[in-house]
Amino acid sequence: MFRSRLSRRLLSSFGLSWLIVGGVTLGINYQLIERDLQGQVQRRAQSITQGLQFATEGLIAVNYSSLLNQVVTQYANLPDVEEVAILSPQGETLAHNRVTAIYRPYKDVQPLLDPWVQRAMADNREYSTQVTLEGVRLLVNILPFQNPQLSPHRDRPGVLVVLLNLQPLHQEARTTLLTSSVTLMGGMLLILMFMGTLLRHQVLVPLDALNQAVRRSRQTGDFHLTQTLPANEIRFLAQTFSHVFNQLTLYQRLEQEVKQRTQVEAELRESEARERAKSEALGTALADLQVTQAQLIHNEKMSSLGQMVAGIAHEINNPVNFIHGNLAHIRDYSQDLLELINLYRQALPQPPQDIRDREAELDLGFMVQDMTEILQSMDRGTQRIRDTVLSLRTFSRLDESDLKRVDLHGDLDATLMMVQNRLETACAHPITVVKVYGDLPWVDCYSGQLNQVFLHLFTNAIDALQEVEQWDDRPPLDPLPPDHPLATAIAQGNPQNPHLWVSTEVTPPDPGDPSDRPPQVTIRIRDNGSGIAPAAKDHLFNPFFTTKPVGQGSGMGLSISHQIVVGQHHGHLSAESQPHQGSEFRIDLPLSQSRTA
Repeated sequence: MFRSRLSRRLLSSFGLSWLIVGGVTLGINYQLIERDLQGQVQRRAQSITQGLQFATEGLIAVNYSSLLNQVVTQYANLPDVEEVAILSPQGETLAHNRVTAIYRPYKDVQPLLDPWVQRAMADNREYSTQVTLEGVRLLVNILPFQNPQLSPHRDRPGVLVVLLNLQPLHQEARTTLLTSSVTLMGGMLLILMFMGTLLRHQVLVPLDALNQAVRRSRQTGDFHLTQTLPANEIRFLAQTFSHVFNQLTLYQRLEQEVKQRTQVEAELRESEARERAKSEALGTALADLQVTQAQLIHNEKMSSLGQMVAGIAHEINNPVNFIHGNLAHIRDYSQDLLELINLYRQALPQPPQDIRDREAELDLGFMVQDMTEILQSMDRGTQRIRDTVLSLRTFSRLDESDLKRVDLHGDLDATLMMVQNRLETACAHPITVVKVYGDLPWVDCYSGQLNQVFLHLFTNAIDALQEVEQWDDRPPLDPLPPDHPLATAIAQGNPQNPHLWVSTEVTPPDPGDPSDRPPQVTIRIRDNGSGIAPAAKDHLFNPFFTTKPVGQGSGMGLSISHQIVVGQHHGHLSAESQPHQGSEFRIDLPLSQSRTA
């Protein structure tokens, strides 16, 4: 079946190819034959015309009409010659192989040829063309000639006209083509028979054996040929098949092994990925637990600190209020006593000696003056204690743990009061606090949590200022942009002294911001301390990250501050710093939490 299909296809392909080649060859051969015959006829027509001119030149000169017609008739009797005519310059037929045409205008004899005759006379050159007259294809050859007898002034020549029949030419071409076709078809048939036999013995039979061997190999798994193949490309193909089959068998075994190993490796990788995912999940959970634990400890510390501060404030506030309230009575009583002493002096200008001695011993004048100053000093001291207690109560905010509208300036001042001792003693010179407060409305916030943020930022700023060893050699700070709220204050400050700047302002929404952000409150806390290293800036708000020595920082202050500002208040906390240029922390808070909830 395989061999019969392949043989039919091959023979059909070869036969079709040969038919196409033969047809093209016959067509080209026919064109060449016809062109060659046309050339022969053309040359024959020219030869007849030239011979006619030579034969009739003298006869035309003597006007020997009868003999001229005999010559024309003889030329007209030549094979394939249909018509011979001699025309005067005026187009009159001087001689013609048909007697009825003599002495008639040639345009009446052959109207179709008259344009060519006129053109040959006008151009005085030979013309040759093919025309069809009465269904017969003719070759027309027109040759001009000069004769003084016919045209004394030689302004217009006469012409010789010869018409040859092309029908025999085409018949001869077809005969030649038929002979060539028969010869070619016979040769093609013999070639196809020879090629069929050759294909069968050299190609089809070996290919069939190869096909049978391939089919058996699919069933048995062994490639083996049952007969000897001829020494040609098919034998090489069979050897290649055998080699490929052996390699394929080996490859299949290797592929199976690789597949098994890949499956085992994939299972190992999947197991490793699961274990790694578990490890990462445990690590993340542990980190979250540590952060949560640290936050809980910090919150508990702050809560305990708040409770302690509130308790201390309460315990101090009662006696201080008692003392401060009684100072007014003491001032009144002392004033009454002094007035009473003055009345006694007026009533008894010369008191007894023992009274004068006692007055001198007590130095009554100094006592009166000093008592007034002592009362004033006690009043200032108790007022300061009351302010401190108020700051402690404001910082603790235990009674205001919910979201409320708060004066941020009061919270900032209260937090600064909490670190007042460090501001005075942390550096060689007291830290100068410069406040650039704007006109702020009250803000919706969790005051106790924001106080923690302010405390962390103030504490970090004091620590950064404390790290500076030499203040006397400090260069001036780089100027800030003119629109910066602290630009003027920093330019006026003394770079040789530690400074802490605090500014507040209301930041309007950016016109180009498509998020329709509401107005915000911006708080800046800036110092001229040692600054933050560039490598540490990207990790400032990470839990447990600290640049302080071991034991001096937990690394949770900025992380908790970031969580309070961003997570609890839907704000933004950022830091800008350069080495030896200080640091600035910026807090952006929405005025109302209802629009950001």
